[in-house]
Amino acid sequence: MLSRFFIFYIVTLLTGSPLLALLVILGLYLAIDYQFTGVLRRGVNIFRLESEIAGLRREIALNPHNASALNDIGRLLVMRGKEREALPYLERAYERLSDSEETRYYLGLASLATGSEPRGAELILKAIEKNPKFRYGEPALRLAEYYARKGRSDEAQVYFDRFFSIHSSSPEGYYKLGRFQLQIGRPAQAVESFRKAIEIFKLSPSFKKRQDRLWAYKARFHLGKARFAASGPR
Repeated sequence: MLSRFFIFYIVTLLTGSPLLALLVILGLYLAIDYQFTGVLRRGVNIFRLESEIAGLRREIALNPHNASALNDIGRLLVMRGKEREALPYLERAYERLSDSEETRYYLGLASLATGSEPRGAELILKAIEKNPKFRYGEPALRLAEYYARKGRSDEAQVYFDRFFSIHSSSPEGYYKLGRFQLQIGRPAQAVESFRKAIEIFKLSPSFKKRQDRLWAYKARFHLGKARFAASGPR
């Protein structure tokens, strides 16, 4: 609290106006957040998603058979981590959009998250088979994460490999692969995966940096753990 007051005091002395000082501090915060932390941006995204969901609820209330709206609200609810709520919308959408890889994928994710593993995995695999490059291989990465959480390392490795055969420049993918390698006792490999995540991030254009910054930060944090584990007992 004192440090914030001190900053405000210094900026007020420099600008000669408390109001101008507040505007300068706010501007600096927004610039730092936009470039580095993304807290405000994530908050705006959540607000936007909730606004879209509310609009789709109204649309579906007027036309309960609108398959496109049912698919969209299901997709957005999955993105918000509300898979159980998304499931009935996606089930209804799938009745009319069974050929859509997007509907299959999000219904598969919602099914996995709510305990229907065989059906969820089958739907995600069907989405991959129909369009292997759908969402740059994201379905394969989600299956890899799922099997890693379940401790099924052979299956997780298969889908990590499949993901990287489609998208070889993903900081998120390399970070999650590194976490998996730590989990199964391969710290030296994890070191390389975390390094790769950071290296790709550094070489990315600005718009990609804003998307991937969180994964690069996480990779840096876990890189030290992986190095320590790889060095063995001392």
